[in-house]
Amino acid sequence: MSLLQSNSAPAASSPSSRRKAARYGVATALAAGAFAALAAAVSGVLSLDLPPEWYLAGCLALWLIYGAPGTGKAPLYCSHAAVAAAVAAVAPQGGRVVDLGCGLGGPLARLAHARPDLELHGIESALLPWLVSKLRGLRHRGFTVTRGDFWRADLRGFDLVYAFLSPLVMERLWDKARREMRPGTVLVSYRFTVPGVAPDRTVTVDAAARGELHFWRIRSLPDLPRTNS
Repeated sequence: MSLLQSNSAPAASSPSSRRKAARYGVATALAAGAFAALAAAVSGVLSLDLPPEWYLAGCLALWLIYGAPGTGKAPLYCSHAAVAAAVAAVAPQGGRVVDLGCGLGGPLARLAHARPDLELHGIESALLPWLVSKLRGLRHRGFTVTRGDFWRADLRGFDLVYAFLSPLVMERLWDKARREMRPGTVLVSYRFTVPGVAPDRTVTVDAAARGELHFWRIRSLPDLPRTNS
């Protein structure tokens, strides 16, 4: 029975998952501390007469890591290991799965290990995360990563679409999914819901961080005009 049909309790995190979550928490705290130190340093640096190349290099570094603004992606963040387990439980046998804004490719790599029958695709716009994800994909059969804007991707060929984006773009994502995804396919969002659209199933994958996976099964194709998303 699939996660969308089951009335059982949400899946609990394994001890290994909890240890990884703790490590991610420590890494996040260290990153926050580093950012605070950097912000303090910037206030002093701005008063210095630095060559403009330094500022250009900083902007370039941010672009390499985060890509162009306005895509609606969440900040680069390692998804909880239980996310991949929950997605693996609902993905159809031999199905095609896409991760919109796949970052470093962690969920896809875990899916490739847990479900070698799946055909996995990732789309990432930022150069360095795309490169890391691409290299990870070389270790698995049926794991491909494309660099580009996922808003321009056609979702018709996928059985499951996974996204960890921003609450500001969830309505846009839902409109895109309704236009392009086939009836019976599944849209999955980590943490964020679609305003006014109740998910068919919600699974808690990280209780400490209140991390939830939301599942919507596409019921039918609406009579909506095709637009450039």
